[in-house]
Amino acid sequence: MQNNFRKYNTYIISGPESCGKTTLFNALKIHKEFNFLQEQSRLYLDQNGLNYNFDDITQIAIRQITSEDKLAKPLICDNDLINLIIWSQEKYKKTDEPILKGVHSYDKSRLYLLCSPDIPWEPDPQRENPFDRERLFDLHISVLNKYNLDFEVISGPHQNRLETARKYLGLAF
Repeated sequence: MQNNFRKYNTYIISGPESCGKTTLFNALKIHKEFNFLQEQSRLYLDQNGLNYNFDDITQIAIRQITSEDKLAKPLICDNDLINLIIWSQEKYKKTDEPILKGVHSYDKSRLYLLCSPDIPWEPDPQRENPFDRERLFDLHISVLNKYNLDFEVISGPHQNRLETARKYLGLAF
C-alpha cells in the first residue's frame, strides 16, 4: 500500500540485502534537521561476530527500540524491526515477542522508504541472500501491508534514489 506524501516524524530506509539502504542513509546525513540511527543489526554483528542465534535477533531489536526512543524526531533509521521480523522468520521460522510487540506499537508517524533490489548485488560478510532479493523485497511489501505501515518504493540509480528520498523527506533539491 503506497500513500501520498505527508509529514512523518520517523523515516525508515528498508528493504532486502544489498539494495542501497546504507548508501542512501549515508547520503542523507548531510541534512542536519534530522537525527540518524545506524543499522543496529550491523553494529551488533560487528561487535559480537557473525556466529549469531535467534536470541541475538531479539537483542538487536531491544537495541533498536531503545536507540529510537533516545533520539529526537525527526529521525531517519537505517532499518528497523520490520527487517528483524523478516530475518527471524527466514532464518528461524519464528519471531520473538518483543519484536512483534514493538512493531504493533508503530503508528502512522513512520514512513518506510523501501529500496528496490534493482541494483547489482555487492558481497559483504554479513549478507546471506544474494539470489532471492526480489522475493525478499515482495516479503517486505507483504509485511508492511500486514502491519498497515506507510511506504514508498525507492528505485533506480543512486541519484534517482536520493532525489526521491529527499522528496518524501520534504527536502529541497
